[in-house]
Amino acid sequence: MAEEHYYFVYVGGKIKRITPTITSILNKGIQHSILSNFFEINVEFETKLPVHVGTGEIDCSFEEKRNQCYCVRKHVKKNGYLIIPGSTVKGVLSTYFLALFKDNYEVSFLFGAPGYQSRVIVEDFISESKPVIEESPKQWKPHRYKPGSIKLYKPVDKYHDHEKILCLECIPKDATIKGKIIVLNSNEEEVAKIILALGYMPKEEKEHSYQMGYLMIGYGKGKGFGKIMLKKESLSIVKYDSQDYFSSGVNVTNGVMEKAVLLFDKVLRNVWNDVFRER
Repeated sequence: MAEEHYYFVYVGGKIKRITPTITSILNKGIQHSILSNFFEINVEFETKLPVHVGTGEIDCSFEEKRNQCYCVRKHVKKNGYLIIPGSTVKGVLSTYFLALFKDNYEVSFLFGAPGYQSRVIVEDFISESKPVIEESPKQWKPHRYKPGSIKLYKPVDKYHDHEKILCLECIPKDATIKGKIIVLNSNEEEVAKIILALGYMPKEEKEHSYQMGYLMIGYGKGKGFGKIMLKKESLSIVKYDSQDYFSSGVNVTNGVMEKAVLLFDKVLRNVWNDVFRER
């Protein structure tokens, strides 16, 4: 059944973005007309399952038949490299951000809404790995929903059924994908929330080691595809103030991580497993 592939997280209200009012923008001190600072987050993910983000193109030039599958759905590329488009990563990030913090108004302030520009810019994430061809059951149509909740997919390693097989060009399992996230007119606490929404979690024992949550992205989520995990050792966060645009900036990674620990203890301890645990 379709509902076996996903679960719902209640976020306490409307799912659609809310356009901030002029008064609320001024109260928060966030104006697009003035760039006071920006944070650059350098991120790496490891693919725990093959990842496919399609171009809409199909290649039927393969000479060998694979399990009745003659044609391959192509993965999006840039300059010859397999990529996950920044817009795809941003959409997934905003979904997990809402699932964790359950504040659609805050999500709108950060990721944008009708009439209000996003303060988050996500570059394309690039993999240097060679593509692999993977077989997948045909996509299902999960129309089920719950009011006031968002749908997240289970990180299923394998899915067994007898549906028609599709062939997908993929970023392989155990590959590294790299990219940058830029946050405009922000602060360390807000950036810490973004880091947590990427799956970063301090252990409850408050040790200096961490375990990560899985993000699900691309095609075939819940059917053996699309599971990625943040590589904690890759995180690097640099803050640039208005006078530092042409300098090297200030590394604020440690300060942001300290705020992530505090946020987890204060806000997320009872929420985390609902969003990120394997089911």
